[in-house]
Amino acid sequence: MIYDFHTLTYLSDGELSPLEFIRRAYLDAIGVLPSAEEVEEFLADDSGDSGNPNAKRVRLIDHLLEREEYVDY
Repeated sequence: MIYDFHTLTYLSDGELSPLEFIRRAYLDAIGVLPSAEEVEEFLADDSGDSGNPNAKRVRLIDHLLEREEYVDY
């Protein structure tokens, strides 16, 4: 999958909290804020890959880029 450059910068930005990350990712990728349920699900996700601390964030970006709301210009 090809990622948007701006979205990738959030993956390497260690200064973003998980809450800040999900809000920024949703706004940048599909133009809306995540619902409370989506935030809770993301924050509760502890199925991370121990070899990749950003695995949860990568899965979220993959999910957002597959949604019909995402449009690549």
